[in-house]
Amino acid sequence: MVSKIRTLCSAILIGTALIISGCSDESAPEPEKTALEPAPPETEEVIPEESIPEAARLKIEEEETTPEEPSQSKPEPEPAPPKRHTKMSRQELIRFCSPTEADVQVIIQRPDGVYASNGAGAILHEAGYILTASHVIAGVSGVTERVFLHDGTALPFRRVAMATAYDIGILKIEAAHPLKAARIGRSTTPKAGQPVLIIGNPNGRKHTVNHGVINNPSRGGVGRFQVDGADVKPGDSGAPVYDYHGDLIGFVQIKNTVMKDVSYCLRIDHLRKGFAKELMNEQKLDFRVGLKVDCYGPAKVTEVKPASPAAKAGLKVGDVIRRFGDMRIDDGIHYVLALLDLNSAEPQAVKFERDGETHQTTVTPEAPPMLAPVARNNVVSGIYCEAYVGQWSSLPDFDGLKVQANEVIQTISIPNALRNKDAFGLKFTGYIRVPADGKYIFYTSSDDGSKLWIGENLVVNNDGLHAASEKNGPAFLKAGLHPIKVTFFEYSGGEALSVAYEGPKTKKQPVPTAVLFTDKP
Repeated sequence: MVSKIRTLCSAILIGTALIISGCSDESAPEPEKTALEPAPPETEEVIPEESIPEAARLKIEEEETTPEEPSQSKPEPEPAPPKRHTKMSRQELIRFCSPTEADVQVIIQRPDGVYASNGAGAILHEAGYILTASHVIAGVSGVTERVFLHDGTALPFRRVAMATAYDIGILKIEAAHPLKAARIGRSTTPKAGQPVLIIGNPNGRKHTVNHGVINNPSRGGVGRFQVDGADVKPGDSGAPVYDYHGDLIGFVQIKNTVMKDVSYCLRIDHLRKGFAKELMNEQKLDFRVGLKVDCYGPAKVTEVKPASPAAKAGLKVGDVIRRFGDMRIDDGIHYVLALLDLNSAEPQAVKFERDGETHQTTVTPEAPPMLAPVARNNVVSGIYCEAYVGQWSSLPDFDGLKVQANEVIQTISIPNALRNKDAFGLKFTGYIRVPADGKYIFYTSSDDGSKLWIGENLVVNNDGLHAASEKNGPAFLKAGLHPIKVTFFEYSGGEALSVAYEGPKTKKQPVPTAVLFTDKP
């Protein structure tokens, strides 16, 4: 008879003991930290940190700014920063940069009153795209959501995209005229003692100018630098940081709550990496073009997918995109913004440079194909769960391992018998029923690693050793039953696993028992 998961506790304890003891008297070493673990700040001081939004009081953990997974190949060197512009005086700098800053305000209605959550951002493109910190707008839904421009104009905004691992939030406003956009710089080599200008929204005091000095070019964690002397306050999250050449080199993320006038800012190159690694992922978009561009300078094409709309339009690696549809493209980041806002398969005029000459073509974006449902009649409610004993630093191939216990359970979660246990893995298989055709977003939140497949497609990759964290991915599905598989492992310490989804006729929620099925034994 197949053993039940509720009897697995003894097996897990025995298996864990064998793993730890091994063939010697030494304890098993702690696993090497993967790139999903944050690089700790310098240890000469303890740095209490708080996020700056006023109402939400959110905290950004270091792990949220360290999304890169370890790579076996040597990374390609980033392009050298371009030649710098002329250095400006303070007065010239303020006049030049002020129109490129925007203030973010979300009015929140609560049972005990009305509150304002404030933040700031930088205008990335004249068409109305604004960069802010994702923690300014994540999980904050208000009665009124507005952006205030330099001239006092207040306009509603919509959320275009978020990359929480890089703390990137992209907003879009519809202005009556083209806006002045920030000159997007590079932050390859910020220097100690370098003066910077910060324009933000402290406590709702819109368009407040601050001056500071870079104290340490690498203090505060991955992708950050420390600024001293600027009196940042709640509401300054996302405030653009400019060098004295007028270039946007980062934004305010976290303040130090013990040291006076000390804050930590995300480098613009860290944000460029977020655009390249996460936001330019066409698998997450409603419409696809099939090319990638360099996000560290002009939009030079680095990849064209075979048989894609871009390939059919004649675009090649090395071409430099100068216009996409109605958008002027001066930077790779601009191309990503245009890509994020594609909402139809209408043809887009593309202007590009090749070998010093300007050309034009037309690209017709494609909607991703929808996965067809499977026909299954002999199914029962629930999900099939298999348990394994082992200690891993990333998800193993469970198909090659011995199943210690199995059972049909009602939710994709850690069975009670394995709560507060270490060194085990789980594999869930079955079907999920979706009510309508369309795009569905699946989420896994886990400590440690997890993955989710729909059919043969890996939709969510949340693998590795890390604290509880959430990742998501899209699947384009036709109504009906679709195969689903979730894998999970726990190394040691706290454990957590939950799976959620959202889509047509479905608000974001944990996947309920009512939509889970498995083959009848």
